Amino acid sequence: MSRTLLVVDDDKSLQLFCDRWLAAFDGAEMALDIEEDREYGYRATVALIQLSLDTHDFILDPVLLRPGVLDPVVEALCLTTGRMIMHGCNNDVTGLKRDFGVGPASMVDTQVAARFLGSQRFGLAGLLEDYFGIRLNKDVRRSNWRLRPLQHRLLEYAREDTAHLVPLWRSLEAECEAAGWMDAVHEECQALADLRGDSLEFDPDGWRRLKGLKDLNRDALARLAALWEWRDGVGARMDRHPSRVMAPWAMIQLAERGVDALNRGIPQGLEPSILVMEEDDLRDLLRHPPDVAPLEPPLRRDKPALSSAAFQLRVERLNLWRETTAQATGLEPGWLAPRTLLENLARLDEVTPDAIARIDGVRTWRLNRYLDDWLRLLRT
Repeated sequence: MSRTLLVVDDDKSLQLFCDRWLAAFDGAEMALDIEEDREYGYRATVALIQLSLDTHDFILDPVLLRPGVLDPVVEALCLTTGRMIMHGCNNDVTGLKRDFGVGPASMVDTQVAARFLGSQRFGLAGLLEDYFGIRLNKDVRRSNWRLRPLQHRLLEYAREDTAHLVPLWRSLEAECEAAGWMDAVHEECQALADLRGDSLEFDPDGWRRLKGLKDLNRDALARLAALWEWRDGVGARMDRHPSRVMAPWAMIQLAERGVDALNRGIPQGLEPSILVMEEDDLRDLLRHPPDVAPLEPPLRRDKPALSSAAFQLRVERLNLWRETTAQATGLEPGWLAPRTLLENLARLDEVTPDAIARIDGVRTWRLNRYLDDWLRLLRT
């Protein structure tokens, strides 16, 4: 079956898409994916939006079109489409909401459906090969999607991400219906649709979440806080992702060793060209960083009424239940019930259906199937 492709990257092609095609998406079943830059530019941004409707593929280009011009188009697609089919859409939903202020009103995710079917390969490439014998070329997936002009192979890669999603969903949907998982599929998909958009705000205290802080003294922590802000400022000025200005592990080492690290040469993890432009400021902040408040000790969970031995026994019982149930259902254990969910169940002081239902992540599909098992294991 031949497919057509329309690349929407200027006013003329946008007008054609709006006049000829936009109304066709109203109430229709269509596929959507995005290509996003989360590695190169200062802030994550949607670089392409791919759509498929019947035998027609469309690529909308927010990079070449004027800022804001696609906003009403994306809003119309998200709010009027009958059902939007996506795959592994966490970043797609949060990226659309971040850049366009709207996400899909009605959506399903082929990866979610595949996980409920116990698929060993639930990535798009694996599923398309298993179901249709289609082999995708994933060599360009880590490309810089903001660079223009786009090479032909990138456009072909992008359109393949949606061209087969509708038939794939229909196959997975039929199997999930037969296996009795559709209520769970829809609930997990709704949780994805409800995700919030990514924040664009710089977090001045984000350095406190880096790994490797526990061995740093007060002076080193002050240098780290200053490096965190410096790195973000350089990234903003150069439109470069902060991690490409200086890697997090490099910031930890530079904070620990101070200006002496610069005296020994260019630290690993810091691009030489940036050091040439920023060396004076970098040396100054390492010598005279502003003071910072000491690290707060991690919040301790309320001590459970039951002993640590009783808590551990509950966890072991729940883990055994998870292994047995995963084998019986074919679900991957972590998808059936994440470790944190089991531990939160084990911490319950009051073992009642209402208390279990209030635990974050329990989900209705888990309650409907496994509440009696959990009550029995926790009350034993």
